[in-house]
Amino acid sequence: SDWPKFKKSKIDADLLKQMTLARKIVEMAHAARAEAKIKVRQPLMTLKIQENENIKINEELLNLIAEEVNVKNVSVQSIPLHAGEGEGEGQWVIKTDGALSISLSTIITPELKKEGLLRELTRQINDARKKAGLTPADIVQVAVVCDSIEVQAVIREYQKVLKKSVLAKTIKIISAPKES
Repeated sequence: SDWPKFKKSKIDADLLKQMTLARKIVEMAHAARAEAKIKVRQPLMTLKIQENENIKINEELLNLIAEEVNVKNVSVQSIPLHAGEGEGEGQWVIKTDGALSISLSTIITPELKKEGLLRELTRQINDARKKAGLTPADIVQVAVVCDSIEVQAVIREYQKVLKKSVLAKTIKIISAPKES
């Protein structure tokens, strides 16, 4: 088949260079998460990128990196990155590839933990919907059987958000039966 025609003059070489750099940063951040054994579904607070003459990333791409890596803040900084920086000594994972260095905070605050639990619940419920052959037109009633007070609290606190993300009319919590 014929490929669409394009004008080489319309290619934004600077944007392509920035996008390649952004993909490399995302790859390094995923490697840092793997090293720390933290799933991408678990939100984290901060990713820092060591500034050098080759690091030129616009705000839009920094936001894209934050979304891809699931962190709240991405910043480019001029001071050298060290593993023990910030609160929580040693709770940063540093990755370096040539002149590029990143530092990922592995501190999981109670609020970040709740967000991670919410994402995991959403994934599990949507996975059950898929296995049941449901479509987005199917509005369901969800019953969650669990004895975790933490999970129950997340369901109660984020019930509106959870209902919307899993297309549920109701979400009911059922305490797991106690084993005798």
